[in-house]
Amino acid sequence: MNREITNRSGLSTDQQQTLVEIVTDQFGPSLSFEAFTDQVLLLFEDISGFEMISDSESQTIINQLWGHYHGPDK
Repeated sequence: MNREITNRSGLSTDQQQTLVEIVTDQFGPSLSFEAFTDQVLLLFEDISGFEMISDSESQTIINQLWGHYHGPDK
């Protein structure tokens, strides 16, 4: 049985990485946090179930995604 690791956002690490790759492919690796947030929120509008999450839930997910996008060394 294949179980993906999920975190408090409910997204697996692979799903988080996929969202970050989409943003990076479309907008590059140098977005500011604000620009990154805007792009992720636009993506959420196209993901079933994410278009209606609370502001605090979306901010938690965005912060996690930012960690993947920005990386620990930047």
